[in-house]
Amino acid sequence: MVSLHFEKGRCGLKLRPLLASFVVVLLSHLTLTAVPHLFGSITVTSMLPIAATVMVSTYALAGWFRRLLGITASAPAVVTGHVMFLFGVHLTINRKALLDTFLEVECILLLIGLYRFVYGDPGLAIESSNNAVLGVTSNPELGLKFKSSILLSRVRHCNLCNRSVKGFDHHCPAFGNCIGQKNHRLFMLLITLLITMESMYAVRASQCM
Repeated sequence: MVSLHFEKGRCGLKLRPLLASFVVVLLSHLTLTAVPHLFGSITVTSMLPIAATVMVSTYALAGWFRRLLGITASAPAVVTGHVMFLFGVHLTINRKALLDTFLEVECILLLIGLYRFVYGDPGLAIESSNNAVLGVTSNPELGLKFKSSILLSRVRHCNLCNRSVKGFDHHCPAFGNCIGQKNHRLFMLLITLLITMESMYAVRASQCM
């Protein structure tokens, strides 16, 4: 089995989950293309809640089939595949003006940012060998261990990644990494780029209908 491995202590992205993720992306967008054909008489604003419901339902149904078949998927691969799909459709179908270059640059920056976030350092904390200095308490419900130390401030251990992260906020399954001291700003930038890209794509697609 071909696999792409993260750094030591992190889960690898295997080929099978990657393929399953891209299949989910294709199915979700194929179902979305049916929305304007079935509800072409309503406005784009009224169509957005319908499209959102269709996408959520598609992901839920795909998740049920994955669990039934015992196939796992990669959330970061789904996000990356979603961006690449929108980028490809925009280049081949929706692109009409030079101003659309802004959307293309945004997609490229988003892909670069996703790569840096997934493989980047969120602010890993060095484990202390002195148990008297470093105390550990756990919260089983959240899957986190909270660490207190004279030298370490707001350091938490994520059981999903099996790493201790400075300035830990939460583990983001969609981006496949913890959000910590070193990548919090990048996370906020990625969220902003995603929202902007989705909005611009929706407007551009409605103009091409």
